[in-house]
Amino acid sequence: MTKRDNAYFLERLKNEHPTHFAKLQSGLYRSPREAFIKAGLRKDTNRLKALLREWKKASPSERADFLGAIEIGKKVSTTPAHSASHPAKVVNNAARGRTKSAIGLGSCGSDAGYLDDRTIRRIKGIMAYRKLTMGQVMLELGFQAQNPALGLAFSAVRPSIIRDEKLRRALWRWLRANQRV
Repeated sequence: MTKRDNAYFLERLKNEHPTHFAKLQSGLYRSPREAFIKAGLRKDTNRLKALLREWKKASPSERADFLGAIEIGKKVSTTPAHSASHPAKVVNNAARGRTKSAIGLGSCGSDAGYLDDRTIRRIKGIMAYRKLTMGQVMLELGFQAQNPALGLAFSAVRPSIIRDEKLRRALWRWLRANQRV
């Protein structure tokens, strides 16, 4: 088996691409690797290409988690995205000092409509992926675009709660409809 190191590629560059070898010798290329790439002996790899390659391999839920993380500026979750088979999460709301049921994908949040962090990330991920504003989401849910209820539920100042039962059910249906995003 032939060792594919710099010496190997330099020899090939010298024999197969003498003009590129001459440019490397004269200092027109910053590095031997640049000469190898220009001659077509090696592929140019960079972080963007690696990200695009990984994006193609990612599942829709991983893509949504990633987009949600970019949108809200947090680290990407290492836990899998919330799926329809998961039961509703229970969220401890320290501000109120009590535990309530979260919407999630497995429940309508019939209790008080608290949103857990994963559900918020999921919604924001869908919004980022589909390039939707909060007003456009509200329109898709069947409400006026100016309705602040969903935006207030995302606010860090207030608890993550949606009091309107009709809005909770519409949000649950919207999450189910956008499950593949």
